[in-house]
Amino acid sequence: MMLGTVVIWSSLHPVGKLALAEVTTTQLAFSRIALACLALTVVCALTGRLGKVVAAFHPRVATSAVLLGITGFSASSWLSMSSLGYLPAGVNSLMANASPLMVALAATFYLKERVARRTVVGILIGFVGVAVVALRGGLDSSGLHPLGLALALTGSAIWAWYTALGRRLLAGRDTLAMGAAASMVGMVPVGLGVVLEGGFGQLVAASTRTHLLLLWCGVVATGITYSGWVYLLKRVHAARVASFQYLIPLLAVALAYPMVGEVPTWPVLFGAVLIVGGVAIANSRQ
Repeated sequence: MMLGTVVIWSSLHPVGKLALAEVTTTQLAFSRIALACLALTVVCALTGRLGKVVAAFHPRVATSAVLLGITGFSASSWLSMSSLGYLPAGVNSLMANASPLMVALAATFYLKERVARRTVVGILIGFVGVAVVALRGGLDSSGLHPLGLALALTGSAIWAWYTALGRRLLAGRDTLAMGAAASMVGMVPVGLGVVLEGGFGQLVAASTRTHLLLLWCGVVATGITYSGWVYLLKRVHAARVASFQYLIPLLAVALAYPMVGEVPTWPVLFGAVLIVGGVAIANSRQ
């Protein structure tokens, strides 16, 4: 189940890249959040959590749902999907999955957690990998679009902030119910962005193929994988589950070749090893 979840998760960026042939990046981000919200709400309904979803909007605790929705869904999802318009899918996944390195930084400065020496080493190795991909990682090895890199890395940083916030705001709360509530909040700003772009006409008029791609991105690659991840975290040692996350960017690079024809260059592969290795070292116990 862990391996299946990771493989599906890693398909998000290549599949999203295919969907961008007919929809805008904002429409892609909205579809992903809205469909993920639908999937999480259904899971909550089937597991008797709808009452907890409603309770998440109680005035005394609604701030948590709003903060998590804006950071984890609106901002990070929009930035990640927007950067797909400028970057190859595999490279975009690498940038997105550099967030554990930023989580380590956030844990240091925001949560005031003590940082081990290996964490510092892992952060440095990982950011060297990011620099290698950014400077020499284009499909022609001549660099990548700077705006795409800025969007991807900003999205990764916001996801790291979301993770740090979640450590505090989700303590003692039902993760699935809060995820459903946060996604409800998160789709509102992105939905307004779609309206400002001209409305939902283009999204509705897209081909059946694109609609199926969007369903995969939102329901399967976001909603179901999120639910599966939470399920696994409650039944398998967290460190063992987290170690599988290191496969996501590597699998995304591998899937981008047959799905969208992106042939990775040696700098991308070398940078991938540094990023994944840095994340692994920063999060290891030994």
